[in-house]
Amino acid sequence: MTTHKIQFIKTSIGRLLFKINTAKILLKNNTKAIAISFGLIILLGMTSCEDFVQVDPPKTSLSANAVFENDKDALSVVAGVYSRMYQGSNLITSSITTLTGMYSDELINHYNQTHYMEIFQNQITASNSNISSMWAEFYRYIYTANAILEGIEGSDKLSEAVKKVLEGEARFIRAFCYFYLVNLFGDVPIVTATDYNENSVLSRNTVTEVYDLIINDLLIAEDILDKDYQSSQRIRPNAFTVSALLARAYLYTEDWANAELMAGKIIDEVGLYNLDADLNNVFLIASTETIWQVEAVFSPFNTFDGINYILTRKPTYGVSMTPELANAFDPDDNRSTHWVGFISPGGEDYYFAYKYKVRYSYDSPTEYLKVFRLAEQYLIRAEARAQQGDITGAQADINAIRNRAGLTDTPANDVNSLLLAIEQEKRFELFVEWGHRWFDLKRTNRAEAVLTGKPNLDANDLLFPIPLQEILNNPNMTQNPGY
Repeated sequence: MTTHKIQFIKTSIGRLLFKINTAKILLKNNTKAIAISFGLIILLGMTSCEDFVQVDPPKTSLSANAVFENDKDALSVVAGVYSRMYQGSNLITSSITTLTGMYSDELINHYNQTHYMEIFQNQITASNSNISSMWAEFYRYIYTANAILEGIEGSDKLSEAVKKVLEGEARFIRAFCYFYLVNLFGDVPIVTATDYNENSVLSRNTVTEVYDLIINDLLIAEDILDKDYQSSQRIRPNAFTVSALLARAYLYTEDWANAELMAGKIIDEVGLYNLDADLNNVFLIASTETIWQVEAVFSPFNTFDGINYILTRKPTYGVSMTPELANAFDPDDNRSTHWVGFISPGGEDYYFAYKYKVRYSYDSPTEYLKVFRLAEQYLIRAEARAQQGDITGAQADINAIRNRAGLTDTPANDVNSLLLAIEQEKRFELFVEWGHRWFDLKRTNRAEAVLTGKPNLDANDLLFPIPLQEILNNPNMTQNPGY
């Protein structure tokens, strides 16, 4: 048996163990809670390519009466969503990063499966299983968020404090999912209830309408969530986590003043958030740059990013970093030294993202998956300031990131040069993280001009296709152009 097959088996076993361990972790010594956890895992763990817009929840899904009888059981539902995000990070977080990285100019595909080759070659079909699975996973989280909101509204047994936490986090989760859906697919159905008959025939809402929902949910969540974290490891969103997504949403909708305001709220919390001077510390659990991270639930994995991106031999599957990206760093840029790996098996050169250093380990985890970190907020504020003509302020924010990387101050001194400088800094600071590169090029209408090495890329490729099964199931669902 080859090493690759052994590794694949280990990974598959690990993911199976996750589902068992999640029930134990979330709901120790509580018979009713065990039943709730089992239902939650079934609800979130379905692997059908059909999404919750079309699929009636299974009979084993949670009923409001069962879940919202007391604070502990209700809180376990939200905890289960984050645990699923860790296990599903190979589907959601690493999928977003991997698929958009291959689609743009960050990653080279080494998989031989059609659904990966289509993405790397910018020739996605509506039946692509990666795209269908991603769509379905997001709508599963949205369904759960809606179920939580309905449950707390109908419950008179939960404390007001717990109701606030549940509402704030459920609204954040829903907004988080819709942010990625709208940026990947454009117009998408807005689902705010759990009624199957209603959801199964929904039409697509406009991008503007989706962003209105995102921002409204986030403003409510920011108002009711505490600024303090519920744990020292920052694994549950707080008010500043909401502000971080709000800052990004405002930036993407060109509301420059509010983007600057929201990013500034976080940057000004000196003492709670600081740029780590040592680049090797940025992706550690205790990094003060972390705004929100997803906890590692079980060994031998810290993050799926570590598993997916660290190369130890010639890649015959998976991905590697494009030489164009690896060689684009300034020679004095310490991010290249600390965050880019290199191997040369048989004299062939391969680069890889090395932000996470742990591939497999049965020791206590040292790294959690970063979802939001402080560096992005500096770059959001820099762009928002530049767009408003604040040259000095934009320079200061760019320089905070450049200086941390060992670079001198930016020479950019007008709006246009600053915007290009920010594009470059985001490329080097946020590479192979959450699709930033693809989304930035797309939203600034720069994708076709910059990605000239992608011969099949055209205007229709700026959006992923609506999954074919969704089109077949729902008479009111339309397809994106070109598919």
